[in-house]
Amino acid sequence: MKYIVMECYPSFVILLDEDGRFHKAANLHYAVGDTVTEPVLMRQHRLRRRKASPWAYAAGALAACLTLLLGLLVYQLFMYPVSSIVLRMNPEVRMDLNSRGSVVELTGLNSDAAALLQGYDGRGKDSLTVSRELIGRAMAMGFLSEGDKVVFTINTPDEVRFIQYGTALRQGVGGVTVEIYDSHTLLVTPDREEIPDDDDDDDDDD
Repeated sequence: MKYIVMECYPSFVILLDEDGRFHKAANLHYAVGDTVTEPVLMRQHRLRRRKASPWAYAAGALAACLTLLLGLLVYQLFMYPVSSIVLRMNPEVRMDLNSRGSVVELTGLNSDAAALLQGYDGRGKDSLTVSRELIGRAMAMGFLSEGDKVVFTINTPDEVRFIQYGTALRQGVGGVTVEIYDSHTLLVTPDREEIPDDDDDDDDDD
């Protein structure tokens, strides 16, 4: 059964169960509006059933909704990936970034990347810091040398973020040759040779 915390005191709380009954339980750092599934009910006669006022139900429901919204906001802000950067230097690593630009997950896209990431945790760091550290590890492990090319492919729906990430990487990564690509541009604009217009052929015939 689920209970909602209606009142809080230093050592105990008043809970409302699903049947509208009130109970007295130990206060295990609860707050008004919390949902409790396994309370420590105090050994006493059950509190006399009383009809909860409408404002009490509304306050409990509002507190529960606010708690849920706060949890969703924290997840959206810190855990949900909104952009990614693929770092290619033989080891190929994808960095998933949250809305604040912090790394939430690193994925090795080939066997060399799996070896590069072993024992490394870049979560919570910004993409520039992780890139520098991974490039340093790659050099130490023999995957990369001074002056080698490192390609960053940025995937973000926000052009401002693309410019921000690209500028930071181009200016902040040293010791290697940096190339920056937009994943959307790569998909819709493949490299190809120019095809002469028919009008040019006609002019040559003249």
